[in-house]
Order: sequence, then C-alpha cells, then structure tokens
Amino acid sequence: MPKYERIETRFRENTALLGTYYDHIFDQHSKRVYALKFGDSGNIGANGCGPVAVHNAMKLIGMTVNFCDVIRDFEELKLSRIRGLFGTKPFYLGRYFRKHNIPYEKYNSPAEFKSDLIDHKAGIICTWNKRMKGMHFYCIFYDKSDEKYYTANCYSNCSGFREIKLSDISDRRFVVGYLL
Repeated sequence: MPKYERIETRFRENTALLGTYYDHIFDQHSKRVYALKFGDSGNIGANGCGPVAVHNAMKLIGMTVNFCDVIRDFEELKLSRIRGLFGTKPFYLGRYFRKHNIPYEKYNSPAEFKSDLIDHKAGIICTWNKRMKGMHFYCIFYDKSDEKYYTANCYSNCSGFREIKLSDISDRRFVVGYLL
C-alpha cells in the first residue's frame, strides 16, 4: 500500500478511536490517546510527545486543531523518526508551522529560549530524557497573571497544567526549542 494511503488509513483508525479532539492533552500515557497510531511502528503513548506538544501549543495560541489531524500532518511532513518508532525529528517542527502559516522562532540556545519565552504565547521544547537515551517534547508557557511558567505533558500522570521552573530546563539536556 502506498505511503499516503497508509497515512490516511491510520488517520481513519485514530479518528475511530478518539473522534475529534480539541482539548489539551496533559499526559500522552492516558487511556484516551495512548493507543493512537503514530507512524508505521509507533503509538502516541510510547513516542508521540511531539504531536502532543504541538497540539497543546496550537490551543495556547488560539488555534483550534483536531489531534488526529496533527498526527496526520506529522506523518505527511515526514516529522516522525524511523516510522514513528523513535518519535519526532527534533529539528524539523518548522515544517508544521510553515504548513499552517504560524510564525515561529527556533532556538538552539537554552539561555535565549528561556529569556524569550516570556514574550510568546507558547513554546515547545525538546530535551534529552534523564538517562540521555531518548528525547521528550513538551509544551511550555508563561502565565503573566501569576508570573509563573506552566507545562503540559512534561510529566506522566498529569491531569492539568503543572508549574515548571526554568531551572528544570538544564543546558545539558536541552536539544531545541520553538516559540510561537
């Protein structure tokens, strides 16, 4: 079966499981999204943090996007690594933003990312996991009303936004960041 047909088949299967979903996703391991397919070999629970981070960021900047559409876009734009088995290619998220005409800035410096985050509606960060054996994407934003930073899908078992300290984003673990 040609690649485009496989992507559309997975999209239909994911939509059958989830339906249309526009709310934030706080934990990619939740029963609601875990089993959704991502690439030929992956699923959202195991390695779908990239689409989850982008979905959450889109909601924060005021765009309504269906989560299954985000997954399909990632596959069509070739953002999944090794057929989804190793998640998302960290340096290519700009493809998604360009497709949807969303202005963004890409950061290779954690210091610059942290200092500019306060002036943006949402950020997406990619960091090495604690054991440096894989990467994790999550959404982050600054709430001006209480002057704190919050994240979605940074930690497991979350049911809402969690406060995060910028010092938790260590220079050693930082891979890349995007601000919208």
